[in-house]
Amino acid sequence: MKRPRILSIDEIVNSPYSKQMEYRQVYHHNGCTIVKNAQDFLYKFMHPSTPYLITDYRMGIIKRGSMHAIINLQEYTVKAGMAVFITPGTIAEPQEMSKDLELIGMGLSEERFHSIHSDSGIPFLFNGQMKSGGVQLTTEQMSLALHLHSTLFHTACTHDMAQEVIDAVVLSITRLFSHIFTMSANATAKRTADISVFNRFLHLVDMHSREQRRLAFYADRMCITESYLTTVIKQSSGVTAKEWIDKAVITMAKVALRHSDRQITQISDDLHFPTVSFFCKFFKRIEGCTPMEYRTAGYDNR
Repeated sequence: MKRPRILSIDEIVNSPYSKQMEYRQVYHHNGCTIVKNAQDFLYKFMHPSTPYLITDYRMGIIKRGSMHAIINLQEYTVKAGMAVFITPGTIAEPQEMSKDLELIGMGLSEERFHSIHSDSGIPFLFNGQMKSGGVQLTTEQMSLALHLHSTLFHTACTHDMAQEVIDAVVLSITRLFSHIFTMSANATAKRTADISVFNRFLHLVDMHSREQRRLAFYADRMCITESYLTTVIKQSSGVTAKEWIDKAVITMAKVALRHSDRQITQISDDLHFPTVSFFCKFFKRIEGCTPMEYRTAGYDNR
C-alpha cells in the first residue's frame, strides 16, 4: 500500500534538479511561486501511480496537451483551454501526461494565501467546498487569464517591487478563477431553484458528513424544510441530496482504505457507523465491493 508523499512547491522549486535547470522561468519567494513552464516540474516529480499529498493552493492554465490523473480517488482528464486548481489536503495520483503538455500557473502556501485574502475574504471557490476542479475556458476568459498570469510574472520579477502590488495581481487571479468556476456551475445546474441553498448544503456536507448523514440535520441547520432541501438539490445538480452525502462519506472511506493502515473497524468508527457490518454493506452497495476487497485489490469501479 502506497502512502501519499508530501510534495510542497518549496520542495519542488528548491530541489537540486530545479536549481540545475538552464532556463528557469520561475518566480519563488515568500510562499508565492509563479511558473511559465510547470510541465518541466511535473515530468520530473510526478511519477505515474504515485500518490502525492498537496499542501498548498495551486492554480493553472493548460495551454496545450492534456493530463490524466486521479484526484481524491476520482479520475479526471484535463486538456488544452482549461483552468484547473487544487487546494491543501488534495491527494493526487498522476497517470499520464501528453508529451506536448504546456501548463502555466501559480502556487501559494496556506499562510500566503490567507494573508493575501485577509481583508477581502476567501473567494467562494476556495472556501472548502471543493478540493479541486477544472473548467473549459471561453476564448475571452482564456485571453484574460493568460494576460493576468503574464502581468503577475513580470510584476513579481521586477526588482524591488512591493509585495502588496504582487498580492493585488494574485488577488485578481484568484477572484477570476472563482468567478469562472461559479459561472460554469450555474450554467450547468439544472433548473436551479436556489443556488445559494445548494452551495450552503455542499459546505455543510463537507463539514459534517463524517458524523451526520440525516437530511433532517442539514435542513435544520439551513432553517428550511427537508422537502424543500430535497427539491432544490435535485433541481440544482441532477443528483439527490442523499447521494451527495453518500459520495462524501464514501470518498473519506476510500481515502482511508487506500492511504492509511487503519483497521476497517477503526475506519467504521471514525465515520460513525453503528457497526462494521453496516459500514461494509454501505460500502458494497455504492462501490460494488467490500472495503477489504477495495483495499487489497486496489479495486475502483468508478
